[in-house]
Amino acid sequence: MDDLAIRTTLAKAVTQEHSPAYGADPEEFAARLTGDSGAERRLDLMLRLGPYGLTLDELKAHPHGIDLGPLKPRLPRLLKTRSGRIELLPAPLAADLPRLRAALDAVPDPDALRLVGRRHLRSNNSWLHNTPVLGGGSNRCTLQVHPRDADRLRLTDGGLARVKGRAVSWRCRSRSPTGCARAW
Repeated sequence: MDDLAIRTTLAKAVTQEHSPAYGADPEEFAARLTGDSGAERRLDLMLRLGPYGLTLDELKAHPHGIDLGPLKPRLPRLLKTRSGRIELLPAPLAADLPRLRAALDAVPDPDALRLVGRRHLRSNNSWLHNTPVLGGGSNRCTLQVHPRDADRLRLTDGGLARVKGRAVSWRCRSRSPTGCARAW
């Protein structure tokens, strides 16, 4: 996998004018890489392609660091946008603004609730859910409901709750240890 990543990165780097590998033979460039593992060879490649042209061997020879001097601006030369500028509002987002404004101005259904997703320290974009050693422990898939909404919906501590959305439905057991009905 590391060799594939190195070949792919080098194939692109040798065609880019701002790259230190521009015009080089990818196989010869790859042959100069050092390191005891594929990961170290990838690191050596990234260092060589970086703005300072360092190598892994140079970095290892200076365990307390290397003074690279003052920072130098690299923008806008490295930007890959059509305008050559940092685009803070890409066209697809700008095109969706009228829909967003209309949704914000709409009068909400007084009986509807809005489900807001939350990140959890031990759940990195859900990929950790598939790794038992990282996804173990207490059940973190919780639903927190404001006490007034919990009363209105007759959610009780330990009772069942069903959450439905356009695409999915969950059955949850509710609990409210801190004034919020919490379902999982």
